[in-house]
Amino acid sequence: TINNTTATTLGEFSGLENLITYSEDFSNGAWTKQNSTVTLEPSISSPTGGAVYNLKENSSNSTHKIGQLVSLSSGTDYDWSIYIKPNGRTNIKFVVGDAAFGTDVGYDFVLTGDGSVGSVYNVPTDFSITPFDNGWYRVHVAKIASSTANGGFNLFLQSSAGTNSYTGDGSSGVYISSAQVNTNSLK
Repeated sequence: TINNTTATTLGEFSGLENLITYSEDFSNGAWTKQNSTVTLEPSISSPTGGAVYNLKENSSNSTHKIGQLVSLSSGTDYDWSIYIKPNGRTNIKFVVGDAAFGTDVGYDFVLTGDGSVGSVYNVPTDFSITPFDNGWYRVHVAKIASSTANGGFNLFLQSSAGTNSYTGDGSSGVYISSAQVNTNSLK
């Protein structure tokens, strides 16, 4: 419960509840990078006005991702989202889960045209991909936690739809901005 707030809009209020730490600083150690790097891109603007990072794969033959654990409570519906813009990769896997949900939950998203959804992983309560100006997309997944535990916020690069493990080219990736996890009442 937030008792002392001067928020007058949902956007202001929901910004106070973000459960992701360093949601605008993907270079921070709170974010685990696997076979990938992140670089601040100050010349690129996001739809939210937040900092933009280039999530770039390395040349390993493996998965390429970024993630962070979030503490969740059983019975609470959580909404997970991030803004993404292609930079050599147009396919991503956005999953949340593990302990708090019993398994991974999410979708493969295609970042072209109006955006589209590919494979589903253990059906979330809600999901969407929303296109924005200048090639940006907001992807989101919602699910009710089945236990009190950590839930992973995980974004995988894909070489093609559904291909999570591949040999990276060392330069492709996506731009990312404004990670958000909050209760589903505050999308």
